[in-house]
Amino acid sequence: MDKKGEMVDNSFGLVSFIFGVLSVLIAFLIIFAVFSPAVGFVLSVLGVIFGFIQIRKGKTSWAVAGLILSFIGLLINSFILARVISALSNFIQQCNAFGGCEKYLQALTQQQVASQLPV
Repeated sequence: MDKKGEMVDNSFGLVSFIFGVLSVLIAFLIIFAVFSPAVGFVLSVLGVIFGFIQIRKGKTSWAVAGLILSFIGLLINSFILARVISALSNFIQQCNAFGGCEKYLQALTQQQVASQLPV
């Protein structure tokens, strides 16, 4: 209910809450996919948008919870996404320094094998 005692449609707030929960959960799926922080970031942004739309229509607890979770998801996914981009950038620089990714991966494999040999 809003301040006038009228029923307020909770649909945008509920969508914001669902996107917020999904964005936080997806942040922890980085182990399974490189693209999960990007998906979580998009869901977080959508959750924030739908949360603010709901608050303009009428403030509900779903909208507030959705905004909080979406902002948390946005922070976590932004941090993880920045780290993934940094790691990929470093990998590409190393590939270029070795004259190609195939040569770089071969050098890493040889280094790993050499480190396992008894001295």
